[in-house]
Amino acid sequence: KPDEPLLGWLCQAWSGESLGGKLKTTDLDIRLEPNTYRLCMVMGIQPAMAEPLVRNVSNGTPQRFLWLPAERDEGEVQDLPDPLVWRSPDWPFSEKQKGSRKIYSYEVTFPEEVEREITEWENIRIRRDNAGQPNDEYGSHEMLLRRKVSVGLMALDSRVEVTSEDWQLAGMVIAKSTARRRAVIRELKEIEEAKRVGAAKGKGRAAAHAKRAEAETDEKLERQHRAKRRQLMARKIVTAVKRQPGMTKRQLLAKVNNAELMNDVLRELIERELIEARNDPYHNRDRFRYFYIVSASGA
Repeated sequence: KPDEPLLGWLCQAWSGESLGGKLKTTDLDIRLEPNTYRLCMVMGIQPAMAEPLVRNVSNGTPQRFLWLPAERDEGEVQDLPDPLVWRSPDWPFSEKQKGSRKIYSYEVTFPEEVEREITEWENIRIRRDNAGQPNDEYGSHEMLLRRKVSVGLMALDSRVEVTSEDWQLAGMVIAKSTARRRAVIRELKEIEEAKRVGAAKGKGRAAAHAKRAEAETDEKLERQHRAKRRQLMARKIVTAVKRQPGMTKRQLLAKVNNAELMNDVLRELIERELIEARNDPYHNRDRFRYFYIVSASGA
């Protein structure tokens, strides 16, 4: 996790800073003095799982790692080379007394042209910062990392001095690391974008579902409302013709005050044989009077 102390300790150890001295229990509190220890770490991380490391860029954690691919090329498996026969360099250590301990150290120097290149690189970043131009935030420790790789190549060749060739080869390693790190970051961004698109689609589907559900609810409520209105209209019509048998349509309309709904419900009541319509011509025109059918089984 990005907020765990371990990442901070790794950054300190990478720079050779002091470690420990922060635990309350003295028996467990082991303190390592600056530049008195070695730390070598190899982490195998699937690109899709590298997000916590990449995200810790503000603390400088991903900048301190060499990012190298570990995939095997497709095709036939090639024969492995013979193991490297390595001879430790004859380190010209200097001895220093630190309390009750002796500390042995050796300061590696770099060719002048390397130091000039590093100085120019640092000046370029400073000028870009002063001009408000962005620098590659993942490349802030590039030169120190390249120094470490150069020293590693030097030691592999059983030497105690860094050469220009070590520096150039280290540049090739750093270029590979940068390309790999950028590929991992691109993959993480693609994963994040896929999640965002998926979430957006999910929200869209949820919104569409909610809209359909709302429409269905509105339709259901409207049906219920219409049914109640029809039921109320039927009750009014039946009550009216019970109290005053033989009412005309005009007389009914005066009671219910909704001609369209009244006519519709009246037809239904007649079809259900709850109401009887009897023709009573008036001035040679049809005029129906309505009666409640007593033998019917309720309204």
